[in-house]
Amino acid sequence: MTDSTGKTREDLLREAEGGSAMAMFLLGVSYYWGEEGLGIDRPSAVKWFRKGAKAGEPLAMNEFANALMVGIFVPRDIDEGLRWCRMAAERGVPEAMVNLGSAYMGGHGGLPRDTAMALGWWEKAANLGYPGAMNVLGKTYAGGNGVQRDYGKAESWFLKAAGLGLAEAMTCLGDIYADGLGVAKDRDKALQWYQKAAGLNQARALLHLGRAYLNGDGLDLDKQKAAECFLKALAKGEGVAAIDALRDRALLENVVKEIEIWREKAESGDTEALRLMATVTMNGIGCQSHPGGAFEWWGKAAALNDPNAMTNMGVLLIQGMLVPPNPTVGREWLEKAVQLGFVDALNLLLKMTNGQYRPKYLKDS
Repeated sequence: MTDSTGKTREDLLREAEGGSAMAMFLLGVSYYWGEEGLGIDRPSAVKWFRKGAKAGEPLAMNEFANALMVGIFVPRDIDEGLRWCRMAAERGVPEAMVNLGSAYMGGHGGLPRDTAMALGWWEKAANLGYPGAMNVLGKTYAGGNGVQRDYGKAESWFLKAAGLGLAEAMTCLGDIYADGLGVAKDRDKALQWYQKAAGLNQARALLHLGRAYLNGDGLDLDKQKAAECFLKALAKGEGVAAIDALRDRALLENVVKEIEIWREKAESGDTEALRLMATVTMNGIGCQSHPGGAFEWWGKAAALNDPNAMTNMGVLLIQGMLVPPNPTVGREWLEKAVQLGFVDALNLLLKMTNGQYRPKYLKDS
């Protein structure tokens, strides 16, 4: 079976072992994502990123830097990660430029706080057409983070990023027009951007859109669409705000209908829907709160190798929340999530062991 390059993993392995740095990188990508049905093996992916980095491939340098800085599949080493990040940035990798700029802005990894350096790296990445850099610049100017607040510059950068399809930038543009930040308030224009971002499942945009439907604010009042938006926002990570919105008694009947749609998806094995069902069941949204039922939904998602659900299972079992405590099984779930590269689970295990936890993939290396 071939990956997205049209080459089989065996082809890439042969080329990588022959010294091709690009093949090493592509082999790492193949192992990391399991493209086209190929098996996922993320520890092996990072090993190949490391080899590709040492062989001089900038894209591999960037991936290896990311692994080092979060400590996933290699021991955490921020200084070494930034060294590889700088090498990738200097060789033209936009993501590395953004990360290096962020390190300068925050003074991380022993670097001095240097706003000019941060902006310089972000602008280099933006000038290469990287929407993530444009969005960072927009948020920096909108928030006045280390620079004088300038909504004009923020709007300009957000427009460029949104034009390249970045949903978060679209939402930020909606905020600018909704609140009249440096421009005249324009509810219609704000809603247009929120709708575009919501169409890409951007969580905060879905929340804004849901409120507009609920209140008939710029859109025809539609409680069913409001409930749909709020549940999607919850599924995409807007926790407390979405839960509060869904508890509006005026929406109860509509929320119950939408939950049944999500239930069908969950019962067909959709892990996002399984996690959502766990959340609504635990919080009593559209139903009576049922902690045991929530635990079952998370368990089903975890059994389908969803690392977020695995981490939730681990925390619940270790702390004895919803179910009797079982620290041994809880830790096993966290370790499974770590094996899939889930940084939150790794950080929890490190915190539990005062930094002494050593993942299995490091023990075996």
